[in-house]
Amino acid sequence: MNDPTDNQADLREWLDRARSSLEHARATHPHVYFEELCFDAQQAAEKAVKAVLLHKGIPFPYIHDLDRLLQLLADSGENIGDTVRRAGELTRYTEHAIRACQDGSLNQNTGRRWPYRNLSCGGRKLSFSV
Repeated sequence: MNDPTDNQADLREWLDRARSSLEHARATHPHVYFEELCFDAQQAAEKAVKAVLLHKGIPFPYIHDLDRLLQLLADSGENIGDTVRRAGELTRYTEHAIRACQDGSLNQNTGRRWPYRNLSCGGRKLSFSV
């Protein structure tokens, strides 16, 4: 768990990194894999949520599970809308990326690079502002 001190430099760092990851997620280069953009979107959301938790003084574990992080906010009384909750769908990209780095399973089960080729968030492009 982090030490939830009111440290503006840490808060700014989390937000800057969230913005950077979001810029990566918005890339439209033809040689960038869709799932890597989703991984960057997950990272942007995760860092933004951690910035909010830090700002509110809510201790959080250093995990990549957006559902658990958002639940910490909800447990503190924050209203988490359905659209924001759907960001938790992106957690699977981080889980797969970590597993692939650990065991080299990029092609496992699919014959393709990643098993989650078609992410749908209610037919909408996932976006948020930080």
